[in-house]
Amino acid sequence: MLKHLKRLAIILASITLGSLVFVWLIGKAGIKEVVATFVGISVYWVGFFLLVSFLLDIVLAWRWQTILKYHGHKLPFWTCFRYRLMGYAVSYITPSAHVGGEPVRAMMLRKHNIPTADAFSSVILDKTLEITADIFFGAIGMLMVLISFRVPSATYGLMFVAFIITVVLVVKFFKKLKNEERMFVALATKLGLMRFKFSQRVVKKLDEIEASMSSFMSSSLRGFIYALLMSGLLWSLMFFEYWIALKMIGYNANIVEIFLVGVFIGISYIIPVPGALGVLEGGQVSLFQLLGKGASIGIVFGLVIRGRDMLKTLLGLWLLSHSGVNFLNLFFSKNKNGNQTE
Repeated sequence: MLKHLKRLAIILASITLGSLVFVWLIGKAGIKEVVATFVGISVYWVGFFLLVSFLLDIVLAWRWQTILKYHGHKLPFWTCFRYRLMGYAVSYITPSAHVGGEPVRAMMLRKHNIPTADAFSSVILDKTLEITADIFFGAIGMLMVLISFRVPSATYGLMFVAFIITVVLVVKFFKKLKNEERMFVALATKLGLMRFKFSQRVVKKLDEIEASMSSFMSSSLRGFIYALLMSGLLWSLMFFEYWIALKMIGYNANIVEIFLVGVFIGISYIIPVPGALGVLEGGQVSLFQLLGKGASIGIVFGLVIRGRDMLKTLLGLWLLSHSGVNFLNLFFSKNKNGNQTE
């Protein structure tokens, strides 16, 4: 009970802090300017923006369905689509760096008699491919930033080193998976965790998931390539979506600015605040001021993105409730084995 109250207190504190930042940013940008920008938005642009956002979600579900297919499990496309929205909704309203909904997706797959190891393997691979694509296209964006802006030499060095380290870790991760090396067991053994019964049970489950991932990598190279190509398509759609959102509020952004917008949005969702409340808008205000533009553009753009996210979240929660899952029980309750209940 005390643990649940502590978790609730942390969430409420982060929401309160985010709300205060949000209100302060609105006041800084000027309510009149923000309202005037919204009033001038065309309904046609809004429809176009929502259409591209919908296409993004379709490709995301398609990629996950492809991964499941090459795991040997055929799941209807719209089932994958619904489960992704459910996971997104949980991630959005919990301070979990946008990954809190991944266990929900894996949990829903159990209703289709998909083994737990394969369910979690598909979700982890889906997320890993997303991160891999982020690194690749993020590198292109970093190059554009370095070419377009004057950056201190120390920053050049830090960005380069960080990029190299990240690439090496991702390559090693996939290489070990393909070679069927047991990373989780090796790490647990090195840390001395295998001495405890509880740790042994956890590591055993992780080992099963890793075995499923290794099987996918070693026997389903075509599926991996397909999923990676879909990640490239997702980035293209994402840039197009951001361009439409900015055009909708009267700002004609170039490719470098769109890359920067994407980077700042990605960073904002890493901060452990539900829905990145205040953080999303603050990041965009900082970016557009850095670009020599008004704070109101950053606020309005952030609100447009938030509006889209809220629509998806409400739909995801509605689907979750109609799937026999109570979100509050999902978040706070635990069963005898210490796992979250359905």
